[in-house]
Amino acid sequence: MVDGLACYQCNNCNDPFMSTYVGVTYQNDTLPYSCVKTTSAYVTTRNILLNCTSFGTTGNGQWCCQNNLCNKAPKNILTNAFSFSIITSILMIFF
Repeated sequence: MVDGLACYQCNNCNDPFMSTYVGVTYQNDTLPYSCVKTTSAYVTTRNILLNCTSFGTTGNGQWCCQNNLCNKAPKNILTNAFSFSIITSILMIFF
């Protein structure tokens, strides 16, 4: 088995994501590559990127992950985690 990473690669491949009609790109290097999903103005692209940094707001941003084909996720985990932390903080203030 070869070390590396496999990621979906497509332009304008919005959610819900259909992996049947998109390409897969491979990186056999051991450098810090990540699968990436980028959404801007409701247009989503998926690819592989060296030294990826996640950022974003609800619906827009860039999300990085390091597992094979992990950039298929329809919901942005970063956005969900951020929303959860804000709700928790608000609840702690009032209770």
